Amino acid sequence: MATHRIGQPDCFDLELVCVLPLGRIAISHFVPPYSRSYQLLDVRGIEARSQGRADPAAHAQGQRGGRIVAPSLAQRRCDTWWITKYQRTQPKRVYQLRVELQHIVPSVWRRILVPDSVKLAKLDRIVQAAMGWTNSHLHDWNIEQQRYDALDKEWVGSDDMLDERKFTIGGVLGEQVQTFAYNYDFGDGWEHLITVEECQPVQEGRNDWPMCLAGENACPPEDVGGPPGYMDFLEAMHNLTHEQHADYWRWWGGPFDANVFSINAANLAIQNLR
Repeated sequence: MATHRIGQPDCFDLELVCVLPLGRIAISHFVPPYSRSYQLLDVRGIEARSQGRADPAAHAQGQRGGRIVAPSLAQRRCDTWWITKYQRTQPKRVYQLRVELQHIVPSVWRRILVPDSVKLAKLDRIVQAAMGWTNSHLHDWNIEQQRYDALDKEWVGSDDMLDERKFTIGGVLGEQVQTFAYNYDFGDGWEHLITVEECQPVQEGRNDWPMCLAGENACPPEDVGGPPGYMDFLEAMHNLTHEQHADYWRWWGGPFDANVFSINAANLAIQNLR
């Protein structure tokens, strides 16, 4: 639990609180440097402490100029007005990871920064967003001969796995792990080799949230048939006389440029993760 005074928002992945009319509050999930969408909650759903009883009807002030302001009546009747809420664990270090698809040409890779407090389940979504996948299939991790996944009981062979939602990357990587594997879509069989390039100290407001730093080449289409299918797809798409050119063109919906990568699109996808 952490207690934060209204009017002094944090610049971390925390929740900023704004009091609205009729006893409701707006909670903004805030990831620097951008604020996230608002969620309205009844004030009874938040544990609050104050030295007086603020009148809900007077909670007419809200967000102004990008900062959170407390209600004027609450300020008059309470020396301090506090909201108690949960706070995520603060990172102690940041991993610089290189994620590279195996068995295809041209090489598809991304360089990402991830705080050590991030759970493996969240790292899955970060890798998906950075690479350009759509998170439409199952996945697993192989780290130091231990497998982790979302524990889908319908998938045969999941009995020896640990729940990825219970482990942070700092907890499983520590300082000794140099490489590990991320596998996506067991039908197509996409293997990602992840290399720990660097372990950095946390610099507040600079590297304490997930981001993509660099990368090359486009992510293959989903359900293209894994590495062999992707190589056939590229050959057919770039050869107008190939017997499957028209079929692949219609399947994909137009031209495909394997050399395209947008770091802005990757970071926007990461930023929009929940």
